[in-house]
Amino acid sequence: MLVARKLSLFKLPLVLPKEFCTKVLCPYDVNESNVSTEWNLAKPYKEIPGISRLEYLFSLFPRGKYYKKSFVEIQRNCFREYGYIYKIPGFLGTKDMIFLTDPNDFEKVFRTEGKYPMRDVMESVDYYRKVYRPEKFKHGSGLITQSGPDWSFFRQKSNPLFLNTNIRNLYWPHVDEVAKDFMKLIDSKRDTNNILDGDLMTHLRLWSMETVVYILVGLRMGYTEGKYEKLEKVMNFVDQFFTEIYKLNQRPSPWKYIWTPTFQKHVNNQDIAYQFTYEIIEEAMKNLQKKPLDGYERCMLAKIMDIDPNISLVIPQDSIIAGLETTAFIMTGFLYAIAKNQDKQQLIREEIQRNFPGKNAPLSAEKLSNLTYTKLALKESLRLLPYFSGVFRQTGENITIKGYQIPKNIQNHLNPERWIRKNRDEKINPFLTLPFGYGRRMCIGKRMVEVEIEVLLTYLLRKYHIELKEEYLTKEYLPFGYPMENLRFRLTEIPD
Repeated sequence: MLVARKLSLFKLPLVLPKEFCTKVLCPYDVNESNVSTEWNLAKPYKEIPGISRLEYLFSLFPRGKYYKKSFVEIQRNCFREYGYIYKIPGFLGTKDMIFLTDPNDFEKVFRTEGKYPMRDVMESVDYYRKVYRPEKFKHGSGLITQSGPDWSFFRQKSNPLFLNTNIRNLYWPHVDEVAKDFMKLIDSKRDTNNILDGDLMTHLRLWSMETVVYILVGLRMGYTEGKYEKLEKVMNFVDQFFTEIYKLNQRPSPWKYIWTPTFQKHVNNQDIAYQFTYEIIEEAMKNLQKKPLDGYERCMLAKIMDIDPNISLVIPQDSIIAGLETTAFIMTGFLYAIAKNQDKQQLIREEIQRNFPGKNAPLSAEKLSNLTYTKLALKESLRLLPYFSGVFRQTGENITIKGYQIPKNIQNHLNPERWIRKNRDEKINPFLTLPFGYGRRMCIGKRMVEVEIEVLLTYLLRKYHIELKEEYLTKEYLPFGYPMENLRFRLTEIPD
């Protein structure tokens, strides 16, 4: 889904805050004369269908239509009632949100978003960094909150670190080492019936944190050795962080006018994240001074220091916030999907075994790129179980969607084969699924996440047959993914 003014893409929806918009395989020309004619013939913004401001406000109170309903439930209801484009009004300092659910409309928004793609879904974080704790973020508040030239400054500094096409080789030793240790730990966590002790999502969160911190600053946090204290503290922060983002920035909240309990909790959790990041960077800097590292062994912090020491704290902090929960969720969702689709799991395993025969054959970054069907299966699982309920953008210029004017600055069955072209001329709409967003502001950690998942998945499927022991995946979709904490897996070792 796409959201505008907050514009949102719903399929994932595209959510545009009236300042925002998206697109696919351009079926039309985006040029000034076409846009101008289209705009003049379109219905005005105020006629976009949707719930009224007063009706929406009262619907959130006891006995109201949306009382205690999740934002995704509200989106579903509005889609059924209003169709492929609808508006949810803003109040208490929030902007209108235009929701788009047609991938062709997503494309139009993304193709017109301009040089500095805009989104304002983390205003509470921006306030914390710029107003409440400016002394800690004197050189900028980072990629996840900033917009315009300030965002572009950070993005240009970060691109060589995260979007390097050689990223598999650059951080291979870190990813591979943690994955091997994770496999040893998981093996010890199985009972006599091969049932994994505890829920897999928790283990994967800790694996993700261990991997991300090791890549970023070259430190092992000790999860695979049973040392959980520090990691669990930060994991709890990240778990709460996205829920607070939703409550403060997507739901009506008076935090911009009065200091609410939720905002106080949000501030406290961000203090925890800052302190954790500061401590591990301080320790890593001491290690680097004692023993400078070169080549592929250099952690990302050393490379950041070469580029710009002033961003050495905010980039690791944003990477931890953005990477921990999302990577674990994507991995858990993928394992859930292939456990429910045993035939596809076997096809993935056969591809892995062709490239890495035997359980103990070493993995390599080069051969990992040959896992074509595995990557298509991951893409399909992300379509079925997306982490985010929408992609947010502000419109970069005046555009028309479904015959309406949107002014500038408005904010099941696993089938990997659907992504295989039957011939060169066949076109597959790339906007059908946008798990990492699109364009200049797409998720900067996309390649790193993919490498982490591909490595661990290869180890897991080469050794284990994966089944669901108990299924607690509810149909309730939260603002940031389905709850997956109670999935129980059986990991049966495959005979040699």
